[in-house]
Amino acid sequence: MSSSQINNRVEEVAKNLQLPLRVLDRKSGTVDPGLRQKVAIGRAIVREPKVFLFDEPLTNLDAAARTELMGIIKHLSRELGQTFVYVTHDQSEAMSLADKIAVMKDGSLIQYDDPDTIYEWPKNRFIGWFLGNPGMNFLNGILSQDRNNLWLSFGENRLEVSKFKNLFSSLPSPEVILGIRPEYLEIMGNSSLNRGNMVSGVCSFTEFLGGRMIAHIKLGEGMQVKVKDYPRPDIKENSIVTLNFPEDKLRFFTPGGIALKEE
Repeated sequence: MSSSQINNRVEEVAKNLQLPLRVLDRKSGTVDPGLRQKVAIGRAIVREPKVFLFDEPLTNLDAAARTELMGIIKHLSRELGQTFVYVTHDQSEAMSLADKIAVMKDGSLIQYDDPDTIYEWPKNRFIGWFLGNPGMNFLNGILSQDRNNLWLSFGENRLEVSKFKNLFSSLPSPEVILGIRPEYLEIMGNSSLNRGNMVSGVCSFTEFLGGRMIAHIKLGEGMQVKVKDYPRPDIKENSIVTLNFPEDKLRFFTPGGIALKEE
């Protein structure tokens, strides 16, 4: 390539990366980590490869630089129309950037699907816990039949799960694990327990996360769930609350942690 072609290509890539051209004439030690990472990405893009391999490219960057580079990488993947293989331990990066996610553990591929499917229908407890902030709640329960209704009991509480009879038909024992994400649990205050999907608990404490809160709700001895909600002045330490478990958000796992799902 001629010098003019090279310069034009470098300027084009620098513009796409929102990288000031003056930075390219400076020594790397005088440039902040965020700009250095942009230059590194630019070196890959300028060569027009068929596949991009990113190995934790946002590690050691501050929050502002991480957010900016995530947006740039997402934009580039769409604009270039090429495959990006992106390795990360940060599940928020994976959920934000990916069209497909491959979850690996101990060198094995556990689940490969689009982010929404993996988040909503994890194949095992590890994935349910790993993806999410905080991860999925899990409660060990026992199934029991009461006339025409099927119940899942955990501690002093129980939920009606008659809708899922077919799902449990192949289980060798009545033991099952209930999973539900913190943002899907609904705090109903001191409402009466008049439905099969409501249980009572005591708020142990709350955490403020800037526009959101995490309420830690004790459901019995050794049993606790986290609820992610908007800040609520009525939810205080040691207050009694009623939790609604929406049926469409309930996920079930075997005692070994494998997801149960109807074919």
